[in-house]
Amino acid sequence: MNQQNRMIKTLACLAVAMTATSALLSWIDPSPPLPRVALSTEELAGLGQSLVTDGVTVREGRWARIEISAGDAGELAGSYLAATSHSTTHFLVDLDGRPTRTTRWVRQEDTAQDGHSIRIEVARHGSVDRMSRVQWLAVRGLVAAIHARIADGPSRLPVLLQGGWAAAYGLEPGTRLDLAPLNTASY
Repeated sequence: MNQQNRMIKTLACLAVAMTATSALLSWIDPSPPLPRVALSTEELAGLGQSLVTDGVTVREGRWARIEISAGDAGELAGSYLAATSHSTTHFLVDLDGRPTRTTRWVRQEDTAQDGHSIRIEVARHGSVDRMSRVQWLAVRGLVAAIHARIADGPSRLPVLLQGGWAAAYGLEPGTRLDLAPLNTASY
């Protein structure tokens, strides 16, 4: 075999090896994340139900109210990802309306001074933004699941709009909301 044929075979093998390696690496490399799609009302209701009840022994008679508060999206980003212990809340709702629970809910731990408030913290940018439709549906799904598990009917827990959200809607902090049950058939 002459040197020219050997060179051609070597270059051909090198080209095949590089092409195969490139194809293998593109297959192994994870795909870019898909754009986040808003969850449907049914999915939010089911997710809320599972977050409230799955793996949790809810203490009957312990909770007196549900508080909805605002949280800065940038400060809470790590908490939304980890969904672990968060110092002041039981449930988190991110900017995309995806609810998570913290270990405080799983352990049924207090968050406020009085120890009888279930806190749902909803992320937002700025101080004047209002909740998006999907965030509001996520909050309603969590509240409906809490009521179904803890206090349904006439003994429903009051739902209070706190701090930043009250101001965004032009209301006084602690304003009581009258939430209708989440009706998944109407959306």
